[in-house]
Amino acid sequence: MDPVAAVLADLYDVLTADATLKTLSGGTVRLFRGEAAENPDGLYFVHDLSWNSEGGDDWAVCAGPEYTLEIFIDSNVPDSVDAAADRIVRLLEGRTATTPEGDAHYSLSYFSGGDIPTGTHTEWQRSLVFWILAVAKGQVAAIV
Repeated sequence: MDPVAAVLADLYDVLTADATLKTLSGGTVRLFRGEAAENPDGLYFVHDLSWNSEGGDDWAVCAGPEYTLEIFIDSNVPDSVDAAADRIVRLLEGRTATTPEGDAHYSLSYFSGGDIPTGTHTEWQRSLVFWILAVAKGQVAAIV
């Protein structure tokens, strides 16, 4: 499996299995990669990893290096966005893991977060940025 896809799949599993996020999301955590095809009703999340642009000799999977997560809700009340952001930081801050497939090892540390204006008073968005160090195990062995 592609190490970037493996890390994103592992993070997807962590976030979608969390009971608190499920409750905040009305029973199902909806997490999309990149841009969501459409704006679903209720609370949903969009995440992505920055890509490695340093070339084949660089062992890090991602450049930047950032894992970003956007939280959206179409509502007049942003409370659930703030609660979801707080929960995600608690889940991911300091997380160190190896993907279940063993393709990559990664560690996260919370970098920043904030509200992003959406141009409407009925939609709220919050952005979270984590520094991520992700190592593709097969690539490391080939370089060393």
